[in-house]
Amino acid sequence: MDIQTTLDREFYENNPRWEVKLSNGVKVYSDNQYINGFSDWERVQNYCNSNDVKIVGFCFGFRDHLVHLQDDCKYYYFRRRLKASFAGTEKSYFVVGAGNHNIIEISKYSMPEVILEEKEERNINDTISMGTQ
Repeated sequence: MDIQTTLDREFYENNPRWEVKLSNGVKVYSDNQYINGFSDWERVQNYCNSNDVKIVGFCFGFRDHLVHLQDDCKYYYFRRRLKASFAGTEKSYFVVGAGNHNIIEISKYSMPEVILEEKEERNINDTISMGTQ
């Protein structure tokens, strides 16, 4: 199993993270690693598809500041984004979303501050997402 199922407190003290709860009771934590060419989010998707389970809870944040998305959604969306400037500054973002029908609400948060910067609705057919049916 290539998913992180134990909380590494030292790692999470210094890194923004996401956590998901699966329908089989397993809790998965982001590890910010690529294993066999797959990101942590893609590995959760593969695990769900291989084990016929779905995400039933999703939160993200930094240290004790966690934001919880709606539970038991049909779709969850996650992307890391990095914005760099010619001056050498970098800004990190989590782009997250959840939805049940053809529309998914997407939010962009600056990290590690966990500050909401943008919000939009997208048609699920136009969004790469992780189905949890």
